[in-house]
Amino acid sequence: MLVNKIVLIGDKDNGKSTTIGNLLILTKSISDARLNEAKKISMQLGRKFEPGFLLDSFFEERKNAMTIDTTRAELMYKNAAFEFIDVPGHKTLIKNMISGASYANVALLIVSAKKGEGVKAQTKRHVFITNMLGINKLIVAVNKMDTVGYSQEAFEAVKSKLGKFFEKAGMQNSNVVFIPISAYNQENLIKKSDKMKWYKGRPLLEELYQQVKQKTSGKSINGAIVLLQGTINKGSDKLIIGKVLNGSIKANSTMMQLPDREKVKIRRLFVKGARVKEAVKGENIAAEVVGGISGEPKGKILTDTSGVEVVKTGKEIKVRLLFAEKPDTKSMMMNFNNKSIACKLGRVQQVIDSATGNRLSKLKALCVVDSVLKLDEYIAYTEFSKLKELGEFALYSKNKFIGFGNIVE
Repeated sequence: MLVNKIVLIGDKDNGKSTTIGNLLILTKSISDARLNEAKKISMQLGRKFEPGFLLDSFFEERKNAMTIDTTRAELMYKNAAFEFIDVPGHKTLIKNMISGASYANVALLIVSAKKGEGVKAQTKRHVFITNMLGINKLIVAVNKMDTVGYSQEAFEAVKSKLGKFFEKAGMQNSNVVFIPISAYNQENLIKKSDKMKWYKGRPLLEELYQQVKQKTSGKSINGAIVLLQGTINKGSDKLIIGKVLNGSIKANSTMMQLPDREKVKIRRLFVKGARVKEAVKGENIAAEVVGGISGEPKGKILTDTSGVEVVKTGKEIKVRLLFAEKPDTKSMMMNFNNKSIACKLGRVQQVIDSATGNRLSKLKALCVVDSVLKLDEYIAYTEFSKLKELGEFALYSKNKFIGFGNIVE
């Protein structure tokens, strides 16, 4: 069964863990033992029952009401399986958020309507990161509506404030759905709330269900594209291994190896150890080849004539970067297609504050940069919007993660 991955984003204290905790309870996706443990911990800490404790496994998280690590929770609703990825919401753990969000295909932003909480800098940063990771379906749950008397005006105020920022972050408002909820009181989570009759849309889990039912269309591209990952020995033969990212690959066909632009003949083709005539998108392959691949295959791809029109090669690429901390731009490594390549910033078009969407005059931590990236060697790549796997990369400096980026062109 296909598991639909949903990443929870938003600032701390806005109710992410409480939302998922109560969804687990309402769908009966949690064991009695786990539920009783969470109730016991709540009593020991002198609190009312906290549904969020069903997700927060570390004592420090429970004590401080703060999710430290990326947590996953699964539930069933109707005929669909959901995996919720609850990622840290506070600034110091932004790297965990990037790692957790990269596995999701829909984002659920929890933002509080309570006075003094609501739309914060971190909320906006998460939107920027989500958009850069290619998650273009966003559901915004405006939480704690009970604290504002279930007011439609309070809901509309949050909606208006975020809507303006979405435009700056490059996210289309047509891909965003707003839903008012009270996670702690279980209002509008699965059933429509009688306390918010002014809201005419679906409750939260039903909206998520409808979103994942819709097939992600994306941009279709032409050509066979195979990402090469290394070599293995099969008896006396040495085979290259890789993954078909697009189209299909056939035995006894001739392809082009990029970025070196050398012809390669696929003599024999294997999937899961069995010899096959053809492998299709999503399958991992092993292949006996003739010509065209010398040395380490990592960082190289195979493609046919149509794919050559989609895949580009170059040493200077236009990118959008997000730096997790203030970067040392003189000592950077790009981790792309399983290979590390030395790189440096070229011409910078603009620097954007991910918390406001406003332009900056210089680089700083958690800024977004539109720039040219200069590489020490040629790579084969596509635009991120066309093929995610050949359009995204991570950045390191002195073996330390400093950010990630997308290839624009």
